[in-house]
Amino acid sequence: MKDRSNKVLFIFGLLTFAFSMMAIPIQAANLSCQGSFQSQMGVSLEDDHDLTRLETELVFQPEVVTADVQFYGEIELRIPASTGTVLTISPPDMMVNEAYLDLYGFPHRQVDLRLGKQLLPWGTGYQLNPTSNLNPEDFRSPFDFGRRLGVHGLTGKVYFENLTVTAVGLPTFTPATLPEGHFQGLVSALPDHALSLLPPGLTLTEDIRPIMPDNNWANAGTWGLKMEKNLFGWDFSLSYIHGRYTLPVAKRITIIPPPADGTEPILQAELTYPRRQVVGLDWAGAIGDYGLWGEAAFFFPEAVTTTIDATALGFPAQEETALEDTVYGKYLVGMDYGTDRVYLNLQYVYGFPQEMDHRNLGHYLVGGVEWTIKEDKLKFPFNFVWEIRDLDGKQPKTAHFIAPELRVYPDSNTELALILRLIDGDTGTELGKLKTWDEVEFKVKYSF
Repeated sequence: MKDRSNKVLFIFGLLTFAFSMMAIPIQAANLSCQGSFQSQMGVSLEDDHDLTRLETELVFQPEVVTADVQFYGEIELRIPASTGTVLTISPPDMMVNEAYLDLYGFPHRQVDLRLGKQLLPWGTGYQLNPTSNLNPEDFRSPFDFGRRLGVHGLTGKVYFENLTVTAVGLPTFTPATLPEGHFQGLVSALPDHALSLLPPGLTLTEDIRPIMPDNNWANAGTWGLKMEKNLFGWDFSLSYIHGRYTLPVAKRITIIPPPADGTEPILQAELTYPRRQVVGLDWAGAIGDYGLWGEAAFFFPEAVTTTIDATALGFPAQEETALEDTVYGKYLVGMDYGTDRVYLNLQYVYGFPQEMDHRNLGHYLVGGVEWTIKEDKLKFPFNFVWEIRDLDGKQPKTAHFIAPELRVYPDSNTELALILRLIDGDTGTELGKLKTWDEVEFKVKYSF
């Protein structure tokens, strides 16, 4: 089934490109194709030094530009996209991240249309954007902050004298991709209470059954509206989105005991994608040499109750509220400053992308500093995340993530990087779930 989906995506990209070529008389000079090659290997710093990542990516970005029309595509091939303590060779994973047609001044000179699969990067924050809720998250690697999946849809922009209005319609629902290998615990729809019903030390087999919304506008469709305006040299926008959470929530969990042959018990989970409405506000500007930005998003969620059925183990069926219908907000404020040799970026974030419900939001300080020496041939980035929870308690829970790097540029198109990632934190923190996965990664990237 996966190979068939990859073939369909590849054929869709080719057909879209072919359509644009037939629909628009162009000269060869109008066609360009950029791209990149990237290969990376991660090694655990634990005693066994297991491989945590081994993958290669090829990205192709064909583009055709004329006076009133633009075609753009991005095709990504990941080989073999393998992670985990036991390295497995997987088949190539091909994705069409974007494939769209821009029509400028159509059907009116003040209107631009975009049709096809596209990324809609709403928000002003750096990599993390609480107001960006149209594209599902790509959590295959949790260290690639802000990475998202393209969605099929129609985007229209109307330009007034000093106001831009954007309307978006997405007819289908696309869920987020969940982490691979040992990172799976970072995003989990299963409540810890369900696992506590099992005897200590007992392993189980998970039978995960996502319940996707019906494939029609009423159930799977998402639409959004955004207004943008510049005031006194600062950019402001107000947005609204009506759709669904792209991460699942457990609707029912059934624990099936092992049969007489002694095999593992089965944890059968039905997952749902609840509805939500999001009202967002963002701004960005500068004071002198300092860039400043901020975002705030208010979520209006649909309530979800999880039924935990462990009657086969002698426990009564229980219900707990997985997602309350209480309005909650996520927000961030950030700044950056740069010179010829030093760049500083700092953000305070309340609520990470995988956190849902007003009871599960954490405080984060996210940032980095980068030193450049030897005429842009050598860079030393240092990135960090500091997490803090339970500020109202007697002893707040904290966690931290630091990632010093060394990047070398043999030429303007080639990058060699050595990255060290160190994670530690208290139980109950998001980063604390990864504290046993310190690693070092080597990466090479060539752009063409």
